[in-house]
Amino acid sequence: MKSFAQSLALFFPLLTAVIPASSQQRSTWIHQEITDPTGVPIQKMDEFINQTCRPSKLDGIQILGVQNGHDDSIKLHVYCRQDNAASAHYIVTMVSIPNRKVDETVVPIVKNPKVRIGPFYFGQSGADDAFLLIEKTR
Repeated sequence: MKSFAQSLALFFPLLTAVIPASSQQRSTWIHQEITDPTGVPIQKMDEFINQTCRPSKLDGIQILGVQNGHDDSIKLHVYCRQDNAASAHYIVTMVSIPNRKVDETVVPIVKNPKVRIGPFYFGQSGADDAFLLIEKTR
């Protein structure tokens, strides 16, 4: 009987720790395709990430871009982990790549742990190419 009581004394704290952890709500991933025939839909993407998804960390954001080439619109597929984190905020910007020098533009940015580099964008004829950048501001 004494060993049963000792076993129960060890088992009970484990059981009480497992139940709350398993009852926590898991975040789900949601997706939205965003397109704007007049340019890159930065504002729509920013709103989707900050108002709908509200991921707690950058690893809760994944983006795919589909574009046929120069002078074509880009379709952005934004995947977000819907954490509903009120304290996190992100800014989406387009970073120009002058003279098609990708490495000179990207390498200094990738060292920043508060950013995620998004898809490459083929600019309009005669304009610079670019890429999307997502920065966690808080």
